[in-house]
Amino acid sequence: MLRNETRRLQSNMRRYTGEDTSSIPFEELDEVEQELERSVIKVRDRKVTKQSRNGEKKYALHFFEVNSCDMNS
Repeated sequence: MLRNETRRLQSNMRRYTGEDTSSIPFEELDEVEQELERSVIKVRDRKVTKQSRNGEKKYALHFFEVNSCDMNS
């Protein structure tokens, strides 16, 4: 039972990586493509969010450093 599940998962991974698409019907290939496109959008959104948060942190750190230097003068 575990071997069958492992084989099924490996087969799915080959499909998603494009290694074994010869036996997939066109309709299923279209579904896989759409799913991958949605995944790419999610990854890009997360990347932008992290970049934005990182930029905000850098700005806050710079603002704190500049203000603390002014206070010490």
